[in-house]
Amino acid sequence: MCGRFAQTTNATHVAASSFGVSRASKASDISAHGRNSDSVDDFSSKSGELGNGDRDNYNMSPGMDAAVIWMDNGELKMDRKIWGLVTKGGNPQHPLPSDSKARMGMHFAGLMFNARSDTLFTKPTFSRLAHQGRSCVVALDGYFEWKASPLAGGKGKKQPYFVSRKQNESLPYLLMAGLWTRVATGLPDEPFLDTFTILTTEACKQIEWLHDRMPVCIWDLELAKKWLQNPSPKVHTEIDSAAKSNNQGFAWHMVTTEMSSVKFRGKEAIEPKKGPNSVSAFFAKKDNASSPATHARKSDQSSSPSKRVFSTSSSLESSAISTPSKKAKQSQPDSPKKKGLITSFFQKKGY
Repeated sequence: MCGRFAQTTNATHVAASSFGVSRASKASDISAHGRNSDSVDDFSSKSGELGNGDRDNYNMSPGMDAAVIWMDNGELKMDRKIWGLVTKGGNPQHPLPSDSKARMGMHFAGLMFNARSDTLFTKPTFSRLAHQGRSCVVALDGYFEWKASPLAGGKGKKQPYFVSRKQNESLPYLLMAGLWTRVATGLPDEPFLDTFTILTTEACKQIEWLHDRMPVCIWDLELAKKWLQNPSPKVHTEIDSAAKSNNQGFAWHMVTTEMSSVKFRGKEAIEPKKGPNSVSAFFAKKDNASSPATHARKSDQSSSPSKRVFSTSSSLESSAISTPSKKAKQSQPDSPKKKGLITSFFQKKGY
């Protein structure tokens, strides 16, 4: 799935150049629909424009606006649309709220920010958009995924990963397939609202360890243009199959757990996490903490005269020496063989 991603102006400008779309840095340079509306978040610019344009969002979440490439009467355009399909519009008698936060909050519970590729042409909402030619692609720096891990800092906690395109690839961005729609707002000064969703499919072999689903990434520029020109079942099958069969295009690394908050949007959200970068390093740290020298220091500290207990029975002394208590057994460090098996298990899972 895809619930967060990073999009910078570097990705959008290179993509615009790749598709032959004029570099859009001003609202006047790109398509806009009606009066531009504020996004659900003050960080985002107006819907339907790139604002004063050159801004980055390293932690995009549903309800925010992103730069999207789409086809308008045979002409490729790029503008900003809200992430998460809003399919129910308004009319003059019952308009959508004029305040964007209230408007998105009203729809947020059912906000469709992902669309399953495998049921695209069986679900009426998505099938209708595809048949209407409402396809789009979103160029981004990478997306986030979470997985339960001991490296997250606690039992049951999830470690976020940033998934991007390999640096040796010809293009620096990931290109995701999507659908978009437009609804009437019922507002005189802002007649339309544009929103979009990202297609997801079964994860390819390379990253299935991280999640069983992934965005439909289009690795070929010509195939992306075909999707924009004609999102037919045949073309859809092509992009879906190509996405699942690409097993060498991704790169990933762990990032700070702070990015789980939507307010954490700076570049730090995608930077590699400091500290142990593998389960092997994690267990090595644990090993140092449980070394014989550490145990000896702890033993000395706990052997103060006030806490010593002596037995007057030699038989009890020998019994205590020969038969370690259950607590003592539990405190013994794992054997090298056991630690090796644990490390091997996590390495196979891709940690």
